[in-house]
Amino acid sequence: NLLGHSLGGAVASLYAAAFPGQIARLALIEALGPLTDDGSTTLQRWREALAAPTDKSARVFPDAGQALAARCRSTGQQPDAIRAIVARGLRQQEG
Repeated sequence: NLLGHSLGGAVASLYAAAFPGQIARLALIEALGPLTDDGSTTLQRWREALAAPTDKSARVFPDAGQALAARCRSTGQQPDAIRAIVARGLRQQEG
């Protein structure tokens, strides 16, 4: 069994593809999608993506409970399943 999170999910999926006989189950959490090109342009595309401006501003919630409720609504997950991930992503804002 193999579990990967985020970039580790991409590595885990590549490992599973390279050695399918060694992996019975593959679980990926917030992983990157599969690489669909030959790899010759991957680095340049990642650099461009990192350099591109984002229009996303941080969402502000009155309290952690409301942030958790918003994530539950957007993902369909139960609070106990994502409470730690939501808490890790919260930052105190002034005002």
